[in-house]
Amino acid sequence: MTSHAFDGSRRHLLAAVGCTTLLVACGGGSDDAVVVPAVAPTLTISSSAGALAGAVFTVRFEFSASVAAFPTGSLAFALQGGRQVAGSFKSLSATVFTVEIEPNTQSSGNVLLTVPAGAFADATGKASNTVPYSFAQAYNTVLPDTEPRVEIKSALSGDATGPFTLNISFNLDVGDSFALADLKVTGATASALTKVSGTAYTVLLTPLTGTGLAIVELLQGSVTAVSSGVVNGRSWAFGFWYRT
Repeated sequence: MTSHAFDGSRRHLLAAVGCTTLLVACGGGSDDAVVVPAVAPTLTISSSAGALAGAVFTVRFEFSASVAAFPTGSLAFALQGGRQVAGSFKSLSATVFTVEIEPNTQSSGNVLLTVPAGAFADATGKASNTVPYSFAQAYNTVLPDTEPRVEIKSALSGDATGPFTLNISFNLDVGDSFALADLKVTGATASALTKVSGTAYTVLLTPLTGTGLAIVELLQGSVTAVSSGVVNGRSWAFGFWYRT
């Protein structure tokens, strides 16, 4: 019995010595700091325009972690099929930035935005993106003057955190043809449609609980111009991001 007890203690002692040796071998027993290589954040690009843009829309850049300040004051990107609205680049947080893009007039196709390699780095400035990021937005700005067009805006300067008013303006008088049911809304609820004039309306939007991108879409064929009797031949969309 004594022999077994000694053997057991010896095994525990050897195990303890083995663990200590392992810690020393791995650096666990020293004061050396573990160096973690810097890693560039990843980037997600999205648009407020929905499937098809017909006017100015917002592009959102959302990084997976904080980024270093951009050398030129804004994120560098190449653009085809449109132009950046001057002074529209905004920082909403250390990870979220937006810019407004205007598609080419009387044209259709895709706005292509590309953030090149090396355009941004992690918060320390040590690790830059090694791959480019691209985003495409379909657009169509070719429309006859007799067809109703709409501009949808809000006073939001960042993500929506509660109910807010949406302003809807038509280029032509649409009489009483516009109703709340003509709006397809995802990510929010619409209520309190108010007619200001034949060309101007307001709607109260309430975002859902959580975070995401909400889209408000005026459906194709939903409004009619009083002067021409022509309906809108395409849909129009407005998007906003919410955090509630």
